[in-house]
Amino acid sequence: YILKANKLFYLSNNSTTNPIYYAFGPAMEGKNCYVVGAGPGVTVLKMANNQHYSGHLAVLILNRTTGDMNNGFTSFTLANLTLDGNRANQEIVSAIDGPGLYLSGSIRTNEKILNVELKDSFGYGIYCGNNGSGPINGLVINDIRATNCYKTAIMTDTVCGLLINNCIIEDSNSGIECVGNQPDYLTRPRDAIVISDVICRRAGITLWTVNDVTMNGCYMDCTGAPLQYGLLVHSCIR
Repeated sequence: YILKANKLFYLSNNSTTNPIYYAFGPAMEGKNCYVVGAGPGVTVLKMANNQHYSGHLAVLILNRTTGDMNNGFTSFTLANLTLDGNRANQEIVSAIDGPGLYLSGSIRTNEKILNVELKDSFGYGIYCGNNGSGPINGLVINDIRATNCYKTAIMTDTVCGLLINNCIIEDSNSGIECVGNQPDYLTRPRDAIVISDVICRRAGITLWTVNDVTMNGCYMDCTGAPLQYGLLVHSCIR
């Protein structure tokens, strides 16, 4: 499926600033939704040519409410497909957080991204954002194959209860980046982040102001990576 990012959304709540254009918004306005393909490489959602450029920042899939940012979805699953950013035919521009293949926001629960291939993103692969008054509650990212992301392949912003498991990430600015609100990482409840069985080749892992992380079975080789970082840990506890 070739998709055009022809729908306008303002990332700043109740304002007309930070515009972004999106192609597909399956769980807007707090609806529960399942987007399930026939398998990676079989069901492919691909960004059309010339959708991301200066003044027209784009995302392939957007999941956020347009009103009360605390009223996001209570269940959403994206599974068994390929997201293709068609990077070679997009302009690479320095952009705000979010443009890329998948962007979610609002305060929400039970978000699952399972058996998804991310390829050739002009920005992020997966960006699970915190755009309300508190953290995401419960996020599972499992069986991801990501290649050639201009920014981070898997980016999470302030998650309470996060599992990243069984992923292979190659040739990306960063492989996995887990970020928390600051300075409340010192006082908020534990983030409860588990990262396991991950291979990063020419991509690293970044932990930034998070307060509870367990990592097991992670392999990193950053030789030739766009950024020469391995495991970068900044202002973290536990």
